Amino acid sequence: MNDLPRSAAIRAGTGLVVALAALLLMRLPALRRLEDKVFDRRVLAWRQLSEADTSRIVLVTIDEESLHELGLHWPLPRASYARAIERLRKAGAEGIGVTVVFQGAGGDPAQTRALAAVVDGADDVVLASRIDAGSGASGFRCATGFCDVPLDEDGIARHFQVSPAGVDPPPVCLALAMLRARYKNPTFTPRGFVDMGGARFPISWAGPPGRTFTTIGLKRVLGGGDLSKEVKGAVVLLGSTLPGSANDIRTPFSKGGGRGDPMTALELTANIVFTLMGSDALITLTTAQHVLLVCGTAFVLFVLFCSLHPAFSVSVVCFVSVLYTLGAMYAMIESRWLLPVVAPLVAVQVAWFSSIAYRGVRAWMRASQRSGVA
Repeated sequence: MNDLPRSAAIRAGTGLVVALAALLLMRLPALRRLEDKVFDRRVLAWRQLSEADTSRIVLVTIDEESLHELGLHWPLPRASYARAIERLRKAGAEGIGVTVVFQGAGGDPAQTRALAAVVDGADDVVLASRIDAGSGASGFRCATGFCDVPLDEDGIARHFQVSPAGVDPPPVCLALAMLRARYKNPTFTPRGFVDMGGARFPISWAGPPGRTFTTIGLKRVLGGGDLSKEVKGAVVLLGSTLPGSANDIRTPFSKGGGRGDPMTALELTANIVFTLMGSDALITLTTAQHVLLVCGTAFVLFVLFCSLHPAFSVSVVCFVSVLYTLGAMYAMIESRWLLPVVAPLVAVQVAWFSSIAYRGVRAWMRASQRSGVA
């Protein structure tokens, strides 16, 4: 074997090792957390530069003001939900979801019967449940959907599940059940979310909490008046925004990763509905695409850096890093592709440091050979 093919073979083999090393580094918890933080920053920039259409989603809030003016107390009597559902239905809502989980038989059988008369057999109403509680809707005969959302290690909600793994029959999330009610299709599944039991998908946040979706207080729904202007043709979510742990959810919009600017469970569900509607859903790379991107970046750049002068390669490192970062942001804004940022940038750095080490070892070996000959 002459020098040129041997050198190419050694460089290619070393490049493969470098690529695998870059991929293994991404399994470190610190780098995964860093990718999450970068995702948060991109979400904020994305929503500042692009405007989401949320006109098809309306929230009806059970808040302290409504309870006070209606003379009601929490937990809300079940007959009040029945009246609200009837009012929303008459106003033209295409699907009505209740994010409050009804536990047990309820205190007053008459209240439960009033709600059952409105929801039993209805194809436009969905009640909330839990993953570990089957249908979980206290015996009501209507569609249900679980409202559990997994939190990341830092306690921030960034992803959701369409259907959990290992549960038979597999339940679906409340947002998907809502869209099935809207389209009157019990098997409807949005494109890109088929046969993905247990998989986690990024939430395509429509905007910051408190000022993104059309919101109506329960006092207006039960107090009379025309609701059709806001409600007709929309998916309507009815739930509590009263203070509590379920309404203090941290999201990428939380200031400084702290407790500031929390989101209610009602708004979180609305964001998942928005994601499944698909008009602005984020598209993630498959595992194979992710591996190919990271390994390919490390391998190609290692070979490139080994051919460049070390001083010039520093400027190439900076240029490639800036170019990829801008490209990842552009892909998110224009095409909604959610490209990983930290992994490829780590691959660039690993390739650069490895190329310097490779050059040093090669220089040392040549010097050793010359001294041996001498």
